[in-house]
Amino acid sequence: MAIKPIEHVATILNACATDQIPAEQAKETLEQYFRNVTTALIKAYSTEDQQKSKILRNCLEVSDEAGLLDKEVYQSFRADFDGIEYLLRENGKWN
Repeated sequence: MAIKPIEHVATILNACATDQIPAEQAKETLEQYFRNVTTALIKAYSTEDQQKSKILRNCLEVSDEAGLLDKEVYQSFRADFDGIEYLLRENGKWN
């Protein structure tokens, strides 16, 4: 899975901050993005996914701090990342 979460999330945040896209569209885009990547990480976790999970969790935090995720959406994705980390630990792939 070739994802560049920092660049992707930064692009969305920048587009919203510079009024290139409305906040609602940014929220929808981020929600869909986090939904896609969490699903992909859960389906095919590996040692490499540990780093991706950490980066994505940071991106999730930044998106939340920017006010671009509803509280329920943020909590749901946060729980997904907790689940990914749990699976990686259980399978000896979390360092």
